[in-house]
Amino acid sequence: MNPRAHRDLANGNLSEREGAVKHVSSYAVTEASEIEVTLSRSGPRYVSPDLEFAVWSATFGENLDGEPVTLAGPLGHVAAGDQIVCSGAFSEHKRYGPQFAVETFRAALPRSAEGVERWLTTRVPGIGPTFARAIVDHFGAAEVFAELDRDPERLREVRTKAGRAISRKSVERAIAAWREVATIREVETFLFTHGIAAGLAGRLVREYGDEVVDVLTHDPYRLIELPRVGFKTADRIARSLGIELDDPQRLRAGLRFALEESEADGNTFLPVEELWQRAGKLLEIGDVEPLESAVRVLVAEAEAVVEGDCIYRTELWEMERRLATTLAERARTAAVELFDAHDRPAMEVSDEQWAVVELVRTRPLVLLTGLPGAGKTHTQRAIVDIARRARTRVLLCAPTGKAARRMRDLTGHDAMTIHRALGYSPFAGGFQRNEDDPLSNEYELVIVDEASMLSLELADALFRAAGDCHVLLVGDTDQLPPIGAGRVLADLVDSGVVPQAHLTAIYRQAARSLIVRSARRINAGELPFLSPDDARASLGGDVELDEDFFFVAKQEQEAIRDAVLDLVCERIPSHYGLDPRTEVMTLVPMRRGAVGLNALNEELERRLNPGEPAVVLARAGIRVGSRIVQTKNDYTPDREVMNGEVAFVVAWDEEEAEAVLSLDDGEREIVVPAAALETYVLAWALTVHRAQGSQFPAVVAPWSMAYAVMLSRPLLYTAVTRAERLCVIVGERRALATAVGRAEGRRRHSALAERIVELTD
Repeated sequence: MNPRAHRDLANGNLSEREGAVKHVSSYAVTEASEIEVTLSRSGPRYVSPDLEFAVWSATFGENLDGEPVTLAGPLGHVAAGDQIVCSGAFSEHKRYGPQFAVETFRAALPRSAEGVERWLTTRVPGIGPTFARAIVDHFGAAEVFAELDRDPERLREVRTKAGRAISRKSVERAIAAWREVATIREVETFLFTHGIAAGLAGRLVREYGDEVVDVLTHDPYRLIELPRVGFKTADRIARSLGIELDDPQRLRAGLRFALEESEADGNTFLPVEELWQRAGKLLEIGDVEPLESAVRVLVAEAEAVVEGDCIYRTELWEMERRLATTLAERARTAAVELFDAHDRPAMEVSDEQWAVVELVRTRPLVLLTGLPGAGKTHTQRAIVDIARRARTRVLLCAPTGKAARRMRDLTGHDAMTIHRALGYSPFAGGFQRNEDDPLSNEYELVIVDEASMLSLELADALFRAAGDCHVLLVGDTDQLPPIGAGRVLADLVDSGVVPQAHLTAIYRQAARSLIVRSARRINAGELPFLSPDDARASLGGDVELDEDFFFVAKQEQEAIRDAVLDLVCERIPSHYGLDPRTEVMTLVPMRRGAVGLNALNEELERRLNPGEPAVVLARAGIRVGSRIVQTKNDYTPDREVMNGEVAFVVAWDEEEAEAVLSLDDGEREIVVPAAALETYVLAWALTVHRAQGSQFPAVVAPWSMAYAVMLSRPLLYTAVTRAERLCVIVGERRALATAVGRAEGRRRHSALAERIVELTD
């Protein structure tokens, strides 16, 4: 891909106020050339959100002290300290001077002793600086690659200058890693030939092992299986191998990808016309007929199901039907007493809360919803107390680890994630609890908090394993829908066939909170109170209020950003005594822009983790002291960390290439090898979506019309309700009004509610 045709160039010399991205058309381009450079050890100056485009500082040749040069192009996956040969052209920015616009690049093996040592430490797990120096001394810089490619076992011969043996653990690890690294170099050559950035090579080798070259040459569309690869990268390889635009294999791959992408948007299916539109744009096909033929093949091969004018991936169609059947059966089941009726407990319980207790006692499925401050948590605590006194076995669970811990802290009863309750293990094929080993073997009542986060897949697994247990789903349908396909709690509410209690009263302590009152106003389609004085003027001057919600008016993105940084790093810590590193979270709607996730994380990392801590993952800007978040579930024994869990990097072992992470649950430290850190990103700021199920002592949320496409009432409502003690919204009143005026975000395609109704009629 030509970055001058398709990218905006980011210049690391630009100040934050001037912005990080300038279009390449402002460059005067000179003739094309090829240069050999060494990338900065400090990491990229800018990386685009899709991780493809980057701006790097580099030096000519192998010497890090050589003449500097700035590179801009498809360099998002290269590593700090890499030596590469770049093809492209020098260009002169009218304001910021010379840069080299990279068209393509390839890896260059170093030749000097210093360069070989640097390559070994950055590319081969198990080889630290001491080991690398000893390898070069033993083989000579010119012979290292040839000798170790021929026989990596020769690493056992290496000794330090003092004659000491290298640790056996490091040697064994390096021998195993060298074979993988040699394959990665082979794959890099293949990728360069087909115009693909080298950084993908390592991921491909780890995923496909010895089959990687065969996959690339015979089934390149399998690359779509990998996160963050996508159809375009796989298609670029396939097209370079001679696959035509209308090749049936390409059309089927594009249709599958379009369906999977729609699931990432929350849909369980796509209407036919929408699929033609999405797939046609992706495949650059204007004629529907070849797409229809490709869908017929997918249906014949049981990969897709057409139902009316809706097209599903077969797996989701089966899930939706199975879950609808299970939920409808529970809705039709006559009342069955779980335990004997009891008098009200000593704790204060309202009539509407007591009605929930009675529903849970007698019905196999109950929904508990309600606004902030209405007592959902108090109701759960009462149910748990009564059930335990009746010797009823209760399981408390939630979709995320943070939600489960909060559930435990508020109820005083053990809680766990749904995945753990169902014995999920990717190594054993997924969820281990199901119809054959149901939860009812151990429990009689299952209470699920934050049920608005239940995706179709997770809800299907839960109810397949529920057995004869009574189930209470607790949630707030006004929050954002789940990450993943479906809107299970909302569909159950819409079906109207499941017993539901919706709590509306506001209790005395909650009524004092401006966070609670503002959240309720947002939910009702009204602007939140913009200040405590605004609230008192509306509610009456004598009302007792906690001053825990504020709006700071700013217009320009740079002014919003500066105010957010000042609040997080200075004003909130000094005024409220909160630790900006652990107790203040910035929540943003989008990733891009001056007040987006990436820019704020970069600046907060600089301010809250100052100095020059050891670099752990240069591509992601992670160093010792960084606050980071896991972006996928990792079930590896001894370091299990779920998607959305936050941690701090407390140490980095360069020799072993391992980081020590302290989880923010305050209960665990884990050791994570460098390769496994690829799924972590900086977490001084989070998207509102990723913060679902979590709460923080203080929340600061930039709110700008720059996010206009994303703004919605559920997004704002979810952001505000993540705050426990303080919430500050910074930005444009017009952006608040825009969000409040949109009752919901993009409507998800789901037929679960209709299926439940049909099965209960």
